[in-house]
Amino acid sequence: MFMTLHRSGVGKAIPYGIYDVNRNEGMVNVGTSYDTSEFAVESIRRWWLMFGKGNYSCLLKHYQEALLVL
Repeated sequence: MFMTLHRSGVGKAIPYGIYDVNRNEGMVNVGTSYDTSEFAVESIRRWWLMFGKGNYSCLLKHYQEALLVL
C-alpha cells in the first residue's frame, strides 16, 4: 500500500501498513519520506521491535543467522 495524503498547508503523510495474518493484527507507520525502500525497511524494523520480537521470538535465531550470511 502506498499513497500520499495531502492537505493544504499541513504537509504530506505517507502510510506503510504491515498486516500479520496469523494474529489478525495490523500496524500502520506514517512518515513523510518518498524513499519507499528506506521507509519500508524502517516500518518493518519498528514492527519487529514493537510486536514481532515478542510474538515470534522463536524466529530470532533464524534472523540472527541470516545476518551472519550477509
